Amino acid sequence: MLAAPFLIALLLVTVPFSPQQPKGQGPPNVLLQTAFGDDLSLVVNQSFLNISVSLYGKPSQPKLLTERRVEVWLLRQDGSSVKQLSRSVSDGISRPGLAPRPDFATFVFELTPSAELDGVVIRVDGKLFVRDIQR
Repeated sequence: MLAAPFLIALLLVTVPFSPQQPKGQGPPNVLLQTAFGDDLSLVVNQSFLNISVSLYGKPSQPKLLTERRVEVWLLRQDGSSVKQLSRSVSDGISRPGLAPRPDFATFVFELTPSAELDGVVIRVDGKLFVRDIQR
């Protein structure tokens, strides 16, 4: 009975620890980062699980993203769109005493090779914005 904890402790001490991330699980690859409209910015990231399109509003903008109608499409080179998996929106409200945070919306899409991507289309309150994804 007493040998089991001793052997576990010995194993923990003698086996080298490697803080490496599992293969293919590195930091996200930024495919696009740009401003659009008067008060919004856009970041498209590709991770080992999916592609995310994040929109950020300025803290001083007159209308939060939660109050606007926002839609996003991720386009392939063949003209089709990548399937959207989820969407989340935050109002950016900060805690008392802290600097105002921008509000943001994140749209998550199926993982697609970046070589197949062509661009992103954003509609905010009926106005369309198109940005190319450079390869």
